[in-house]
Amino acid sequence: MYFQILVKDIIRRMGLDVPTFAAAICIAEDTVLDWLTGDKLPTDRELLVLALCFGKERKQRTRAFSLLQRIRDVDSRRHLNY
Repeated sequence: MYFQILVKDIIRRMGLDVPTFAAAICIAEDTVLDWLTGDKLPTDRELLVLALCFGKERKQRTRAFSLLQRIRDVDSRRHLNY
């Protein structure tokens, strides 16, 4: 739930549509659509790629990766409760 909102916001802030965003981060469009529908949560490797959207400095990307992991983990626990 939270991760879906986050990805939608990233795409909106970048001013892209889903296919263009997926191509820009070199992740399959179907995978991005799965994130947006909540059918799938990203792997750590995919989170690393997403963290690159949050800045050019290593410190910014490291912080973003950590926060993305937390958000994903909260969502994964929510899925277990349904």
